[in-house]
Amino acid sequence: MKELFFKSCGIGLTKVVKLLIDNGADVTDCNNSAIRWASNNGHLEVVALLKKYGAQL
Repeated sequence: MKELFFKSCGIGLTKVVKLLIDNGADVTDCNNSAIRWASNNGHLEVVALLKKYGAQL
């Protein structure tokens, strides 16, 4: 699930990211890598979602 979560963040699949979070994905795993992937690729909706669940830049 971790690989799918990071890839979904990196390509901006907000609904998939939310579903994975709801099913246990850790938004802070790997030093908050997911939010950095989303941010670096310009996916601000995913960034906002991850921040809502505790991820930090």
